[in-house]
Amino acid sequence: MRIIMMGSEYSGTTTLAKGFIEWIKSNLGKTVIFHDHWKIPQISGHPPTEPPHINLTAEEQIQVSNATSPVKELLMRYALYYHSPHSYEETDQFGLYVGYYFDDLIYGPRYFDYGKPNQPGDRALEKLKIEQTIMKFCPNTVLTLVKCNESEIEKRIKSNPHKNQLGNENDIKFFANRFNEEFETSLITNKITLDTSNSNVNESVYELTYKLQPFFTKDDRMRLLSGI
Repeated sequence: MRIIMMGSEYSGTTTLAKGFIEWIKSNLGKTVIFHDHWKIPQISGHPPTEPPHINLTAEEQIQVSNATSPVKELLMRYALYYHSPHSYEETDQFGLYVGYYFDDLIYGPRYFDYGKPNQPGDRALEKLKIEQTIMKFCPNTVLTLVKCNESEIEKRIKSNPHKNQLGNENDIKFFANRFNEEFETSLITNKITLDTSNSNVNESVYELTYKLQPFFTKDDRMRLLSGI
């Protein structure tokens, strides 16, 4: 199963992904990582499973932040295509991507001055290329939009602000609309949505796994039935 989880910052994508990989370990007997390294300058490693030395240091993140827009654009474009499917993969191969090209498409042009129309690496065109590749090699990919209402996001920003946060309270509605727009226009056909506004992590993981059931592979179903 290949899952792309998208949603504005503070909607709960990373928290949900962490809970989901624990569910996978408990119910499917798989130990997996997830890719959540698409927001500059946090562009390395596979949290939370990898040790800190795998990730960029604070000094290295500053170097990324200080890079020119063309350098940022090239760096992120290479990363996007490195993580895109290149062949017909095994049915049982698992992949969980948080943010992925949606983060880059939405945050890059707004905050880092790259990927705009008529610029090198126009992210709207890159999205189209990547999704055509996904639908060719991994058509069973599931696109998951994680939503949260504006008032709850405001509470989360105040109670637990993120390091290197992108935007502020004034951007909440803009990001919600942009992620929803890109979700609706995506070429990926398997789509589900979750709203974390009034749910805790366990409730959201339960909702996610319930909505994913139609997309479980035969191997996944056998593991669930056997308790392996």
